[in-house]
Amino acid sequence: MTSKKKRLYVGLMLTGAAALFCDRFLLSRATGPEIAVAVDFVGDQLLERSLQSPSASAPIPELPFPRDLRAWDPGEPVRDLFSTPSAQQGPDSGAPDKSGAGERGEAATFAARHSLNGVLIVGRARRAVVDEKVVEVDDVIEGCKVVDIEERKVRFVCTDGEAALTLPEPERGPRK
Repeated sequence: MTSKKKRLYVGLMLTGAAALFCDRFLLSRATGPEIAVAVDFVGDQLLERSLQSPSASAPIPELPFPRDLRAWDPGEPVRDLFSTPSAQQGPDSGAPDKSGAGERGEAATFAARHSLNGVLIVGRARRAVVDEKVVEVDDVIEGCKVVDIEERKVRFVCTDGEAALTLPEPERGPRK
């Protein structure tokens, strides 16, 4: 550091210390930040009001920490806050079941009931998001085992055959 920079640095520090000293000891006539004076001019008349901070009049209540919170489970589905209400209807939502379980086998029923939300492939790690739950190869969902995760497709083996879930094609619209 050059001597010019050192002198500038020391000067700034002394100016700050002098300002702090003046603020704390010479200018502090009130007891603290609880009292302030507002000055207004209305026409030619000077109006002076004394204001108190909100903390001086009403204390902030302390809320107790909730004791009955469940531990966070990363496998639990998370509601998408940005999806439409019709997209949030699942098997537990009270919507009519369109799976046709009585007419088709387990693999076809599985494919109709579940949807693939996303696929992540990084190196050897392969993960898929099925019905907002993260799965990987060898995981089992309702009796169907994940056997392969591809870029846009996840294959399952059920007791009566294979089922596959594919990602929907992205919507192509005009670029903005």
